[in-house]
Amino acid sequence: MFLAQRRDEVAEATLQGYHYRLEPFAQWCDQVGITNLNELTARSLHEYRLWRKQDGDL
Repeated sequence: MFLAQRRDEVAEATLQGYHYRLEPFAQWCDQVGITNLNELTARSLHEYRLWRKQDGDL
């Protein structure tokens, strides 16, 4: 949704950069069952950061 909204406002390279950065977060949300960003808490964001660190991405 975010990328679709930004498509007409930014360059293609910018969209690709956004996608590259958002894809792991979207995968994690799917994995843990978060379907609405209103469900995010400080704790869940902390868990996401730990998940990324385990993969060596942070």
